[in-house]
Amino acid sequence: MEFIDLVSLSYERGKRILEKRNADILKENGQFFTPPSVARHMAKQLGQIQNGASLLEPAIGSGVLVCAVIERLIAEKRSIEISITAYEIDNELCELSREILKFASKEANKVGVKINWQVLQEDFVLACLPDDQPSLFDSSKSSKKAFTHIISNPPYFKLNAEDKRVKAVYGKLNGHTNIYTLFMALSAKLLLPEGKATFIVPRSFCSGVYFSEFRRDLLKDVTPFSLHVFQSRNDVFKNDAVLQENVIFSFEKLSQPHENRYWAGYINISSSNDDKNLEEGIISRQVSYKHFLSDHNGLLQFRLPTGMLDEQILDTVDKWKDTLEKLGFQVSTGRVVPFRAKELLKERVKAGNGTAPLLWMQNVKSYQVEYPLEGFEKPSGFSKRPFVACSKCKLCFVAPF
Repeated sequence: MEFIDLVSLSYERGKRILEKRNADILKENGQFFTPPSVARHMAKQLGQIQNGASLLEPAIGSGVLVCAVIERLIAEKRSIEISITAYEIDNELCELSREILKFASKEANKVGVKINWQVLQEDFVLACLPDDQPSLFDSSKSSKKAFTHIISNPPYFKLNAEDKRVKAVYGKLNGHTNIYTLFMALSAKLLLPEGKATFIVPRSFCSGVYFSEFRRDLLKDVTPFSLHVFQSRNDVFKNDAVLQENVIFSFEKLSQPHENRYWAGYINISSSNDDKNLEEGIISRQVSYKHFLSDHNGLLQFRLPTGMLDEQILDTVDKWKDTLEKLGFQVSTGRVVPFRAKELLKERVKAGNGTAPLLWMQNVKSYQVEYPLEGFEKPSGFSKRPFVACSKCKLCFVAPF
């Protein structure tokens, strides 16, 4: 049978639709398609797909992730039957994904793989939200269909307090509300015991203070078994101008929720520079939950040691009895975010040109600050003319235009 690249087909056709749209609209709706190599890697995280399996894709887009799963089944040439349920609010993408799935199903049927599918043009969050439960993680009384596998690249954007989805989940989700955490919470609820899910989400999900309570609630219901880190900050979605660092987070649903769990065993943490030659470029290792999880001062974090040195540093830091705050230190990220303040950056500091030194992490050496740096290509000066607080975060500085 001739190989048909279903993943690239769905990706390219979807990109053609998005290329006709305004970039601000795409960003506002969080529409960024999963690169084919990433989609195939995510499909592998779902493990063995048995006859009768049911797959959920909460934001199907043009069908890239679902096609990666179907490609897997075609390559395995096992005579099985599965069902796929997908959601998509965008009318044009909804129609395209239906067309792609119709074609992919015909290809799969040629090798004895029967696909029963439906793409619902509905908002996943509003369609699957429980009406009368106090928490999104309480699945004891759920009347919604449950799934053996879930794969998703959820939309990326913050929700304001007036969003109907925020109002609908008020009191049901602890911590900060973001569209992709809603997708993850609902998916964990809809996953059958021992079912597997894989998500590509911003790396900030792992350690951001906003999501500490969400992570704590999530771990009552699931066990993380794999986490992939992209070392490059902006290469994975570079064609979409996404500056988020991303991770692929995979987990398995527990048979019963556990409030206070004793963590033993390991999680597989892998890394690659970017999405190019993903399978060949992966460095993978088993990391104990002792090194993966940190729960100090009420803040639960997922830590991502990608080498022995990282683990040694964690062991050292974990022995510290004091916090920086107790020792009288205050720590903050830089007030200058370069890509938001390009007009204020200067190549170098000169006397009389109204600039101040701009320090990067490369300037900080052992017990000293080295400035200027020879051969350092980034701007080393910052304009001292008036500036204003960034309207996005209220913390960093931008030019007053």
